[in-house]
Amino acid sequence: MAFLKVTEIIPPTSHDLAFSMPLVLLSVYKTENPRFRDVRVTFDVSFVHVMMYPYEGMGMPALCMQYGCRASLPGLVSTVQRFHAMGPVFSEVESLTLENKTPSGLHKNFKIRADWHELLGLFTKVKTLHVAGGDFIEQLSYYLQPHDGESAIELLPMLSVVSCPEGSDIGESCRSFLAARQDAGYPVTISHH
Repeated sequence: MAFLKVTEIIPPTSHDLAFSMPLVLLSVYKTENPRFRDVRVTFDVSFVHVMMYPYEGMGMPALCMQYGCRASLPGLVSTVQRFHAMGPVFSEVESLTLENKTPSGLHKNFKIRADWHELLGLFTKVKTLHVAGGDFIEQLSYYLQPHDGESAIELLPMLSVVSCPEGSDIGESCRSFLAARQDAGYPVTISHH
């Protein structure tokens, strides 16, 4: 599989263009039947970077996308839109890395539970979730734990390991998420890197 890099700058108000690139990529890759097992998504202040690898731990990505937003909040919304359009491409992903490089004040804008649910819901075969970036594990745990009668394994049903940086804030949300998975019979181990 050849390396493909796509850079796309989309203003937050340009809804029609938000779906164009994933559909082009799907048509290119449909004939090659791609298998991406490892995906890394990095939220930066004005860009979202997505790197996709055929195998976990592979040095060079097979597909690298970068798209920009003028504000941090549309970064998550744009990612959900693009990933939803590319849903079939993520059907084999086993390792997902989420990284937040936004300043601590900005990433509070990402607390949109429905969008995180939609994004994480596309990764049904993820076994390992790598979380990079300080206290991001605690925020992400909030979105993973069940609310209002949801099943504890509704999101990331095959998840067995969450990897986060040494010294990460494993707070109440993270402990609640781990307890809910344990109670449902699908324990998740925390590992530090």
